[in-house]
Amino acid sequence: ISATEIADMLILEDGNMEETDLGQWQNYSNSIVLEKTKTEAHSDEQALYAQTTNAAEYNLGGAQYLDIPVEAGKTYDLSFWYKVNGSLIPRLGIQDSDNDFELTELDVPELSPAAAWAEYPARRFTVPNDFEGDFRLVFRLQSWYVDGVEEIEYEGVIYEAPHHVFVENGEMWIDDVLIEEVVE
Repeated sequence: ISATEIADMLILEDGNMEETDLGQWQNYSNSIVLEKTKTEAHSDEQALYAQTTNAAEYNLGGAQYLDIPVEAGKTYDLSFWYKVNGSLIPRLGIQDSDNDFELTELDVPELSPAAAWAEYPARRFTVPNDFEGDFRLVFRLQSWYVDGVEEIEYEGVIYEAPHHVFVENGEMWIDDVLIEEVVE
């Protein structure tokens, strides 16, 4: 098998982040920085880097890849490596960057701060049989993370709610993103 044949089989172009420009990667939400960086890379020379504004409040940023060429009814695995200051929510959407196509908001993983490179365990998904249009991968960067629960009072009732810790700038580094068809 040749390198050309392997490149033709890749579903995401530039999942290894080695192209000089952003290519298909686009800003998601309010990133003040979205660029390739050579200062932090999991493998090879570069990683994708995003940063939110510096404020002790809820700020979102991140990156997204639109029009991923998946096929209706087929099954795929998503994997990637990441570092994050804040928290990171990976989503798969159909014509929608703000909602996952198969997981509810409570089921989508929220990846905690990671100062060292961490591997996202492969997520297996099946594209709906009636799929047409724009399939996308979103890395939602948040300027906070959850470090436990706290009691809050609302209308005289005490609830347990996630306790958020804010970071100055939410930051993420993404590398080695791979979507592979599962052939059984």
